[in-house]
Amino acid sequence: IAFTADPIKNRVDRQLIAAAYGLGLGVASGEMDADLITLGPLEEVLDYNVAHKGTAHHCNGQEVVACPVEASLADRPALSQKQARYLGRVFKRIEAHFGTPQDIEWALKDGTLYILQSRPITAFDKVKTVTFWHNEGVDEMWPGVIGPATFDLIRRAYAIGYDRFFRFCGASPAHLEAIAPIRGKLLGLIQGRLYWNQSHLDVLWQYRPPFTAIQSWLHAHSQHPHHQHPGVAGQPVPSMVGFCAGLLNGFQLLHRLKGACTQTFHALSQKSRTMPPNPNRLNAHQLAFNIESTMDCLFHHWHVSIMVNYTTSIWFDALQWACSRWVDTEGAKPNLASDLLCANPQRPSHQQTRALQALAQTVSTMPKVMAAFRHKSGKTAMAAMYEHPALAQQFERYMHQYGTCGDDSYIIERGSLAEDPTPLLRSIGEWAFTMAWSKVGDDAHAHTDTEPDRGMAELAEKAGADMGAAVLGLPKGVQIRQEAEATVQWKLQHKPIEQWLFQTILGQARYWLSQKEHLHRANARLLTQLRWYALALGYHLQQADALVYAEDVMMLTFPEMIGYVHGTAVDTALKQLVRQRNNAYKSYERAPAPDPMFETAGMVYDPEQQYTMSPMTPVAAYGHCQGEEEGDGLALTGQGCFPGKLEGTIRIVDNPNDLRPEPGDILLVRQGHPGLIHLFPAASGLIMEYGSPLSHVSILARELELPTLVGVKHATQALHDGDRVELDSHRGTVRRLD
Repeated sequence: IAFTADPIKNRVDRQLIAAAYGLGLGVASGEMDADLITLGPLEEVLDYNVAHKGTAHHCNGQEVVACPVEASLADRPALSQKQARYLGRVFKRIEAHFGTPQDIEWALKDGTLYILQSRPITAFDKVKTVTFWHNEGVDEMWPGVIGPATFDLIRRAYAIGYDRFFRFCGASPAHLEAIAPIRGKLLGLIQGRLYWNQSHLDVLWQYRPPFTAIQSWLHAHSQHPHHQHPGVAGQPVPSMVGFCAGLLNGFQLLHRLKGACTQTFHALSQKSRTMPPNPNRLNAHQLAFNIESTMDCLFHHWHVSIMVNYTTSIWFDALQWACSRWVDTEGAKPNLASDLLCANPQRPSHQQTRALQALAQTVSTMPKVMAAFRHKSGKTAMAAMYEHPALAQQFERYMHQYGTCGDDSYIIERGSLAEDPTPLLRSIGEWAFTMAWSKVGDDAHAHTDTEPDRGMAELAEKAGADMGAAVLGLPKGVQIRQEAEATVQWKLQHKPIEQWLFQTILGQARYWLSQKEHLHRANARLLTQLRWYALALGYHLQQADALVYAEDVMMLTFPEMIGYVHGTAVDTALKQLVRQRNNAYKSYERAPAPDPMFETAGMVYDPEQQYTMSPMTPVAAYGHCQGEEEGDGLALTGQGCFPGKLEGTIRIVDNPNDLRPEPGDILLVRQGHPGLIHLFPAASGLIMEYGSPLSHVSILARELELPTLVGVKHATQALHDGDRVELDSHRGTVRRLD
């Protein structure tokens, strides 16, 4: 017997197959035990419950009789997994033919499948579609509540991006046609927050590009695997033949991707340079045209960013595998791969960090400017800075290069540093203050009156050995990288083939990580440009009395704001629409955030939906609690991004703009946030509950030489504000001391 939907758990994305030996009389009547197989949406075997099948019914020519089953077969699976997957595919075709989930009776004899009966599941009218949601990967780029403009943009970018992505990978027309209905529904907005629709991702990834075989194999054979993309996670691990075939096809794609990456970067950069000096001088139709052309440019090239992200992840997986297989065979250096990626001068994040460090070094010699940066408003701090022309010129160079390409730019509703540099000024001030107090001798006393509220003991703790090395400009990151390279050289000195392969993998990992950062910043510049166009259009809508404030345009989707200009809007009462959405989004901000993963049954926005993790949620596939008791305190584990061992006080970060870290503070966040970088100079360490060593926050923390641990599951539940902990990012542990 088979059910193409699970009427017990109300899941249309599951199939149930009951199998036993002989005729199915006992299975249908429930008198006999049978194996129960659960299949997922891709006909993959999720669960195989093998029953003891001591009896089988057979026909002796005159009647059906019960016969004993051989002892060697009684406890063996009646079907192989390959047979179960084959049956699942056939049964889904039957369901598609009738247009409703089916209750099927079947038989398999000598390799031939017989369909005996098929009828609708009687309880189907009570079955609700179950959807699995999670925010892995999107919670860092778009944290917290995002507005309609950002959601509209990102949803369409991924819809078009994945279509072009699969075309680039050579997907068949049949697959492209199959995914067309769900491409625009890969992302959902749950209480103002962005989530992946895993049920649609499962359909999307029924076609497996070559690199998924590579990543699945590497992920299965790595001692320290980081999270995979939600579409790739859960894919079956390929054989060595499948891995080699994927490797060959993957290198062919890699060659094409390098050219596409260069073209995309130039196209995005060229588009960002075409922006008029003052968008406010354009009329509404010109602004609408510029908004549409900017979005077209983003959408046209978004698939390259998706592919580069995958490629970077694959090479990092390969580097971790090579480290554990050839170098760190005993697991003594779990973060060797991250150490090898430290302080790469070709990466934009490294260049930005050095520029920021140079600014802080200059400010550290100016006590009044340093105090203004740390304590005064942005306007006052800027005024103090412009009293020093050389410093002002240095700051303007930094802003010209990095002011519009930060992670903040990915959320259209939030302004970039170019609009409000206050967080950057605070960051420079804190770093400059640490530099000043790290100097040895009596020079430190020259600045005591600029910070009367902090004692010398705290300042000495802040200027510890590790942080002191970083802020004084000593190449600690370079030293760590060189030590890691020396370890590799020593381990592989008599293995020329492994050494050549390792250097090839390392070179590719560094190259693609750099490319990922370049594209990330190019996209950010274009998104900042898009925000400025939208604000300028909002000014025109305000002048036309369509909006109360120009900033209200951010509570509209792009088709809504452009439709008002071109006469294609469905609703022209924009004030009422904005007022309604403002009220809704304020309630989202006040309400507790939904869980990182949860399931919905039926209509997603049903008022009775609970966006919380349930016992049915397949948590095991997406991470689990990794805490364990160690000594006299709770030890949590994660993956280190920059090595260091220290004790400090936990400071939970909900909103980076509202927090001022104290000396010795270790920041604890649920996921990455664009504003975190401005807290790094004043912090001693960072713990992230979610994320990977390749996330942008992790990369910047590594470049700023901040001991960082990511992927520490359930850290925000196990640790509390004010807890004293020991952070050892080299071993990948954090232990509560009190």
